Amino acid sequence: MLKTTFNYNEFYNLMTSILNSSLNLPTMKLNETDKFINHPYSKFRKIIWPDYNIFNNQDINNLYRTDNGYLKVIKSSMKFVSIVLTMPKEISDDILLLGPFLEMPPTDSFIETLMKENNLDESIRNTIFTYYKSLPIVNSINVISTLNAILSSFLIGYNNSHICHVNFDEKKLKKIDYINRDDSEFNNEYYKKYR
Repeated sequence: MLKTTFNYNEFYNLMTSILNSSLNLPTMKLNETDKFINHPYSKFRKIIWPDYNIFNNQDINNLYRTDNGYLKVIKSSMKFVSIVLTMPKEISDDILLLGPFLEMPPTDSFIETLMKENNLDESIRNTIFTYYKSLPIVNSINVISTLNAILSSFLIGYNNSHICHVNFDEKKLKKIDYINRDDSEFNNEYYKKYR
């Protein structure tokens, strides 16, 4: 439930306005499939992974809804970061995608390494470079900090320890739940700053 007299749409508009104005971070609703399919992020995924099809995931709600108010920080094998926010069911069925964003500016060597690691064809180098130059540069800890401040101010019972980090950039898929401590750099930085 919301702590204020705001309705959900007013809360959503305020949150997205704060994220966009302070962090230049775009937000979209994953459950609005038509908008998601036509978003530049989805079109980029289709260039990189031609077999990508959102409809292979029959139910996005089941894919991301693991717990109410849960944040998932996802680092792609393409080295960009996205954060998925599952709104509590009693407020909305929305599942929000924040980002994608980069944590460092894309350089020529960054793009070259990215292309080699992902076995990408040289013919799409300019497309990749253009797309990456368009992404905001933000530290994911700053995004989480901002989200925690917003969500704890407006959502009754918001628990800022419900954060999961999924890293597709590792050789082996790594999933970290911040409730369980581990020695990852991301986790250490989060606990150092917020615990």
